[in-house]
Amino acid sequence: MKKYLLSLNGHGMESAFFRLNEDSFSFWFQKEKEDFDIPSYLCNPEDFEDVPDEFNFLIEDGESIEWYDHESVFCHLYSPDLDSCSILVEEVQEDGSNKEILSEQFSQFIDENEDIVDYDSAVEYEDVPEQVMECHSYEKGTIFGDTFEADDFDPKLLKIFVVEAPNGVHYLKRVFYNGEELFNTECSTRGKGMTATVWEK
Repeated sequence: MKKYLLSLNGHGMESAFFRLNEDSFSFWFQKEKEDFDIPSYLCNPEDFEDVPDEFNFLIEDGESIEWYDHESVFCHLYSPDLDSCSILVEEVQEDGSNKEILSEQFSQFIDENEDIVDYDSAVEYEDVPEQVMECHSYEKGTIFGDTFEADDFDPKLLKIFVVEAPNGVHYLKRVFYNGEELFNTECSTRGKGMTATVWEK
């Protein structure tokens, strides 16, 4: 058996969608109109003493909570930009070096292998609330990567599932090779910025 490394590289993002009640939506919608720096609040809520306690949702019992871990997050996704990322498959050699097997734009790869990508119908967001805060942390690097073993790499044995997020954007959800799920054990990225918006259905 040979060992392979599959990676999706380029730009991507970690996204979280927060459920807001009417009062919280009104408060944060007004803050957005005032050009309040919502991303900075999400990253460092303890620095914003002027945010009233009832809307300072990332501070609980005097402790800050990571924005992507809050209980009001009803959808949390991490994915490469499927329109611009590249797919790379390398054979891992015994000396630790890698031999390139496949390297091309992901969009071109799926055009050539149209049966590989499918919509993940097991994931649905039927309970999308009326008021939402949407946050994206933009990343660059290896957004998804994992190793697997095979006699010889066959692209037809890949199966990649995407899911539509509440904002209508498609995200990578799951990756399989020959029926075995791959996990994101080889991710390596650096942050490129953060955005946040609030909206109503």
